[in-house]
Amino acid sequence: MASSLLCRVSANVFIVKNNKILLVQLNKRGRIRYSWGLPGGKVDKGESLEEGMRREVFEETGIRPEIYTYKRMAIFHDYAPASIKHLYEVFLKEDVQSFVFPEDEICQVKWFDLTKAAIEKIRIRSFPMKKLILDYIDGKFKNISLYTQDK
Repeated sequence: MASSLLCRVSANVFIVKNNKILLVQLNKRGRIRYSWGLPGGKVDKGESLEEGMRREVFEETGIRPEIYTYKRMAIFHDYAPASIKHLYEVFLKEDVQSFVFPEDEICQVKWFDLTKAAIEKIRIRSFPMKKLILDYIDGKFKNISLYTQDK
C-alpha cells in the first residue's frame, strides 16, 4: 500500500561554536549518501517538537541539547514527501570534539568553518538545505520560508 503521507515534520539544529557549524554526513542509500546536512530528523508521533529535536540530535551526535532557541520554520520541497522543518539553534557550554552516532545512518560528524566559501565546497544533501545554511550565515532568516530544488 502506498504511503499517504503528504508532509513530514522534522526538527533540525544549527550547532555553532567558535565560528564553526556542526554537520552530519549521511550514510543512507540513494543520492543523498555521503552528503552533509544539519543534525536532526523526523519528529515521531506523540513527540513534541523539542522532544524530537533533542532525541534526533542525541542519536546523531551524542550531544544532549540543554540550551537552545527556536529559530523558525521552513517548508522543504526537496524529496518526497515534502517536509516542514522546525529549526533550532543549540548553544554548547563547552567545546565538543568527540561524537557518538549510529554508523548505519551517519558516516561522520564534523565541524566546518561557518563561511559561505566553506559551505559552497561541501556536498550538502540538497540545494534547499544549502540555501538554508547560507541564509543562516547571511543572517537572512525569515519567520517562514519555502525552499525548493529550483536554483
